[in-house]
Amino acid sequence: MPGVASCPRGPFWSPHCQEIGGGGSDLHRQWRALTGRAGNLRILCDQLEHTEVNLKQLEEELELLITTDPATKGLQQMPELGPKSVAVLRAELGEVDLFARTDQAVAYAGMDIKIKESGQWKGKAKLSKQGSGLLRQILFLAALRSIRLEGSAFGAYDHHLVERGLKKMSAIMAVMRKMVAVATHLMKTGEDYDPSKVWVGRTSSRAPSS
Repeated sequence: MPGVASCPRGPFWSPHCQEIGGGGSDLHRQWRALTGRAGNLRILCDQLEHTEVNLKQLEEELELLITTDPATKGLQQMPELGPKSVAVLRAELGEVDLFARTDQAVAYAGMDIKIKESGQWKGKAKLSKQGSGLLRQILFLAALRSIRLEGSAFGAYDHHLVERGLKKMSAIMAVMRKMVAVATHLMKTGEDYDPSKVWVGRTSSRAPSS
């Protein structure tokens, strides 16, 4: 019977295949397409599993490097920073002894203020955004976390700036700059983190996020 030989006797095989003649070749193509997709999915699942294992190993190695690096002792004591944030600060700021002043570290992170001018025209003050974009991203997330973190000195500093009339985003930028300054100082000196040196009214009055 035409088409019967091409009918696959696999998971999608049916006795009705013998009754549809040439239609069996269409079923065969559909079966091959489905098994092909299943094979691709198995490959992707295996790759995902291997990626997750490799990611876990990388996170363990990263944590080991952080905990054995004396320069990160103070950073690890800052509640606003997680292990990845500490790692990025340490990696991107690099050898902080090269900074004679903390404002040099702020400029290196691209957090300094630049005003664009042209002749008699004066533009708005904006961040220079030079240096590492990853570093600024980590600082931004840490600043946002501080606002919602109960007892955060940086959160209290942000609250103070907003109360004095500074726009919310400008206050966050100020917190980010202070974080760079504090992180640089801690890595240079090896001191413990002291929130009272960040802001005298160090207890944030904002409620923690639910």
